[in-house]
Amino acid sequence: MAKRLEIVEGVLVRSARERIPYTPRYSVSGLFVTLGPHVDLASHEQLLASTFGSADWLWSGDDEFRFDKANRILKGVKLGTAEEGPVDARGPAAWLDLPYISGGLQAESEEDFAACPMASRWVSDDGRWLICAAGRELTPTAAFLRLRVAEFLDFVFADGVLVGWVLESPARFLVREWESPPGADCDPVLNVALREFLSIVAEPGIEALQEGDPLVHSSLARLRGRLARIPADSRRDILIERIDDLTEEWPSSSPGSKRA
Repeated sequence: MAKRLEIVEGVLVRSARERIPYTPRYSVSGLFVTLGPHVDLASHEQLLASTFGSADWLWSGDDEFRFDKANRILKGVKLGTAEEGPVDARGPAAWLDLPYISGGLQAESEEDFAACPMASRWVSDDGRWLICAAGRELTPTAAFLRLRVAEFLDFVFADGVLVGWVLESPARFLVREWESPPGADCDPVLNVALREFLSIVAEPGIEALQEGDPLVHSSLARLRGRLARIPADSRRDILIERIDDLTEEWPSSSPGSKRA
């Protein structure tokens, strides 16, 4: 029996059999996860024209949930990664113990809406799991549902309301922009490296980086050095390039600083 759920307040959907049939892509420059048929800006515009739901209009920063106009099935998403860590990491970490069921989502009606991104981010110690959660208190007695809407991506509902999402192996899906990631898994060192990178670019680290804090720059330099020593991989190169971009945009205030 289909479950009645809520994506955002007042936007009702039902669980469905048809999942999103696309591979996740994780943009390390934009810090967002995207799934959908689009491969460039033009095809993204085509997706927006053939679907309804929420969208990142005029760089609003909103998450995108795009439902097919023909059958109201969820066809694609774009989910921003929160910059803040959780107040209590035990909350989102416990979601990994939830059993999941496979299925998609179908909107009850055709309407556009706004969907603010999740408020906090948590990454497991081994870097295998990235979780973003809503900025609300979740009681232990809440009725949770973990719905696998696509391979490697789960939505988590509490008392029927979407409260977060879970991405498995985010480093595996690293991309620059619209390209497809390699199909194979990545070096475990890259999983941990991405976790460390995300911890640095979260508050207050990102503010310190922008101010040229030598300690933050040293952390990035050491991370870059470890990445350079693992086997060549396009995803490794993407993360190295991003580190270089950030340190060049906001140079260290320490004289004579250089890469490891």
